[in-house]
Amino acid sequence: MLKTDNKQHGYSFKKERIKDGDTVTLYSDSIALNNSRDRTSSYGASLYESHEKIIEALTNADASNIEVIKNSRKLYAINPIYEKIVDYYSSINKIRYFTTPRFMGDKSSKKLSGEDWEKVYRSMIDGVDGLNLETVLPKMLGIIQLEGGVFFALYKDEDSNTLTTIILPTEYCRKIGQTQFNTSVISFNYQYFNSLGLTEDELKTVLKAMPPIMKDGYKAYKKSGKKWQALDPTVATCVIKNDKVVPNLLYTYGAILDYEQYMLNELDKNSQQLESLIVHKIPTYQDQLILEVAEMNALHKKLSKIVESSTVKTRLMTTIGDVQVLPLQQTSTEENKTLEKSYKTIFDNVGLNCNLFYGSNTESIKVSTSINRGIMWQFLERIISFYNLAFNKNFDYGQKFYQAEIQLIELSRDNYDQDIQTMRENAKVGIGITQFIVASGIKQKNIESYLDMESNLDLVNKIKPLLSSNTTTAADLTPSSNKTDKEVGVTNETNGD
Repeated sequence: MLKTDNKQHGYSFKKERIKDGDTVTLYSDSIALNNSRDRTSSYGASLYESHEKIIEALTNADASNIEVIKNSRKLYAINPIYEKIVDYYSSINKIRYFTTPRFMGDKSSKKLSGEDWEKVYRSMIDGVDGLNLETVLPKMLGIIQLEGGVFFALYKDEDSNTLTTIILPTEYCRKIGQTQFNTSVISFNYQYFNSLGLTEDELKTVLKAMPPIMKDGYKAYKKSGKKWQALDPTVATCVIKNDKVVPNLLYTYGAILDYEQYMLNELDKNSQQLESLIVHKIPTYQDQLILEVAEMNALHKKLSKIVESSTVKTRLMTTIGDVQVLPLQQTSTEENKTLEKSYKTIFDNVGLNCNLFYGSNTESIKVSTSINRGIMWQFLERIISFYNLAFNKNFDYGQKFYQAEIQLIELSRDNYDQDIQTMRENAKVGIGITQFIVASGIKQKNIESYLDMESNLDLVNKIKPLLSSNTTTAADLTPSSNKTDKEVGVTNETNGD
């Protein structure tokens, strides 16, 4: 009902104020309330609140690295960006290796030959193959990046006559020294087994799979209560990124948090470009209300239902005056580079060239890849050095003056074809034939089996390759009176005539 007698009814702004509860009703509605967003980052792991908190955690890891190691593992499990970075490092080198029986005797020692040498050779390559280095080494490289280092122990399985690798929990290990062979001496905290929360039978099953030194150490721990015990450096060691065993790769999570926040901001911005605000202005007379507050509330609610049922992404505000439709934000005609720069920062923070993932600069990618390969290659060499020591300790060829030498073949995941081509050229002149065959994907212990199979199937004659300097001799290219050009398999054109 309209009121025009201001003195009688007294609806002046100065005399009658609108209560706070009334303003909430008038200036918002159910649509606006439903459109309010939770702006917390939900894309990744909520491990730390900000970049500053991450830096603080990494700094405090000098005293204890347990928290950052656990959070690094968690982040790898739930954040695809972090997972991609860790996997990039662990797979940057292709794992190919071969074993050489190395003669360790002096001039007065007699070298083996014939069947005696072949027996030692086969025993070595079978033992090395049992190490499963193709799967173990990439896993170790991933743990080094994820946890700041990898601690592991080896033990000989007498039944299968192979060496088994046990990866130890990083937070329950520490480096305490160095050997003359440049391998690390480590100590293990046997409280780890109590932390598993296993029953007595389950614990016995776990201990059964452990190396003998771990079983003996646990018995000593139960008897004396001594938690930290040094492990035999000939069967247990570590390869670490830094002395504090801190996963500094976690530093990149700060950039990931920033990226996620920018992404949410961009989402809000794009969404607001699709939204509109209906401003419902109620007229006044000489700066005085002509409707009662209750009537304005009722009018607002009525119009709110109409807006809600007939429009999408539209808000309603009731005030004084005419009705207008206004966009919340003007459409931007300029490209927003904040999100792109934030994404690049993630990789910049860990020393990666962002072009490795989406760039087009070939030269920068090659240089950056070479640097990263070199970083991971040094870890591989340290691991293989220990495997050589442990293998020859457990498989004794001393009485025959021979030791197994495991050698990695340096192959790049990204330049594999080029590396193979180089080895092919060397093999043509008789250098590194075994390396070339193994690098192409055939295990060393299977080389003879492949050759026997192809010989027995007579594949050389059944599937004739294209004639080249590698598959033909001068005699093959010389036609005889008993062979036609078709039988020889070459035409005048291929001979260059």
